[in-house]
Amino acid sequence: MIPLQVKNVSVEIDNVSILTNISANFPKSNFIGIVGPNGSGKTTLLRALNGHILPSDGAVYLDSVPVNQLSARQISKKIAVVPQETMVSFNFTVREIVEMGRYPHNSRFRKPDSHSDAVTWALDQTDLSELSDRTITSLSGGEKARVFIARTLAQETPILLLDEPIASLDFRHTSRILSLIKDQVDHFEKTAIVVLHDLELAANFCDQLLLLSNGEILSMGPPTSVLTREHIQTAFQTDVSIDTHPITGLLTINVIN
Repeated sequence: MIPLQVKNVSVEIDNVSILTNISANFPKSNFIGIVGPNGSGKTTLLRALNGHILPSDGAVYLDSVPVNQLSARQISKKIAVVPQETMVSFNFTVREIVEMGRYPHNSRFRKPDSHSDAVTWALDQTDLSELSDRTITSLSGGEKARVFIARTLAQETPILLLDEPIASLDFRHTSRILSLIKDQVDHFEKTAIVVLHDLELAANFCDQLLLLSNGEILSMGPPTSVLTREHIQTAFQTDVSIDTHPITGLLTINVIN
């Protein structure tokens, strides 16, 4: 069974077409990057995947059930989300925010498991253990970003949706977080769908890429088949050279002036 599917999805917002006839399968044990120029519909697609936006046509299926037929709690037991922008109404501590990821697993009839091993593990994996008693407003932008990634990990869902999770991170934590997502995919058979702007990072961490252009899928598949010179020229209106680093073997992309 494919855990997450999109079939012929189109999205209109205020009578403006954002996505057109999108169809894709997101299998388990896959790290899938969504890439494309600004305004191509990346964030809208991610929001449609977890039911935050209802398609004007087509449907999103979670374990073969239309997402719009599921409750928010049912969805949150299977999908954890790091949105592009996060707002916190109160000055919670780091641990309290990460504990919020456990809410789908709690009920009115049992004691909340806010002190579970999952919370401690998520704090450790995101280098936040020593900051766990700090308030969210006292943190830097990069530290806040790691808090919401930790909350997502603590939720322990089979599907992860992350919208530019590394935008505020330094070089060390960028590599650490992407490696952590990759580890979740490889060792726990999760499906991770991540919006990324850095094409080189997307190519070198993701198993598959979905390239959006003008609200449509221009290409989807292994990074080497998606990030061709022709595809990048079409999507970004920019000429590039694509090479392999002689020492690391990693893909390198350079803009040609």
